[in-house]
Amino acid sequence: MTTITLAPPAPTAAANATKARPLLSISLLALVWGSTFFWTAIAGEGASPAQIVFIRLALASLVLIGFVYSKGLRLPKDFTTWRHLTTAALMANAAPWLLFSIGVQEAGSSMAGTINATTPLWTVAFLLIWRHEKRVGASRAIGLALGIAGVVLVAAPWQNGISSGVIYFVIAAAMFGASFAYTARHLTNTGNPPLVTAAGQLFAATVLSALVLPFTGWPSIQLDTSVIVALLMLGILVTAFGYVLSLHIVAESGAASASTVAFMVPVVAVALGIVFLHETFTVPMAIGGIITLVGAGLVRRRPKQNNEPSQPQT
Repeated sequence: MTTITLAPPAPTAAANATKARPLLSISLLALVWGSTFFWTAIAGEGASPAQIVFIRLALASLVLIGFVYSKGLRLPKDFTTWRHLTTAALMANAAPWLLFSIGVQEAGSSMAGTINATTPLWTVAFLLIWRHEKRVGASRAIGLALGIAGVVLVAAPWQNGISSGVIYFVIAAAMFGASFAYTARHLTNTGNPPLVTAAGQLFAATVLSALVLPFTGWPSIQLDTSVIVALLMLGILVTAFGYVLSLHIVAESGAASASTVAFMVPVVAVALGIVFLHETFTVPMAIGGIITLVGAGLVRRRPKQNNEPSQPQT
């Protein structure tokens, strides 16, 4: 008796397109977020760092708040939620974005994008400090060590010392990490949709950045075409559209898949800086950047507990 084995049907074009869609979305998000420091450098040719941050936040919050209300949603009304949103806005938006905007003018967008990749290392560190997680695990310990080594190579203090721009980048990345840990503790599972939380946080950050403007000397803005385009890109494309796209990716593919964008953003930032801004990218920066990304990948892995499968770091 002859046995006939039927081969599984070949995947259709529609099925292939469905599988490719998440990758395309993640790649698009990497291009959008990776261009942050490029547009910041361009905007810095006509606006001060404080003005850049305020305009970026104001544009993005207007777009997201309009999006929230168009979907029939509403911003939170209770004081506790707004207190946590304001704290998160200070740590995740107003302060670090200002530091990056200042540092880009001195150390360049390539350096900013590379050091920004250390954010997952700082996130885990603050989760442990605040006892939100109790175990490090071997892979995370190695990842943290590699991350520190990578930052040292990127900064290359043995060449010309450590510039203030690099220090600003490290502090800003640490604040990003603290904000993720704070958000995980106080703003997740509160009943508010992610879009509402994002809009409220950006609105709070806009108010905080507005309070800084009077202390920056109110320098005049020199608005030429490139500066206007850069500010619009930062506010509408990078921030508003980036937030919405990231939420879409999380809903479609999960937080673990969405988190892979962190490994693509530095590549985009460095490429834009070299090609369009003619920035120098040294061998220590390249090696240090790779080591930092490997370390960031390791710290994203949660240690196994009670033989349960590890959960992805979000």
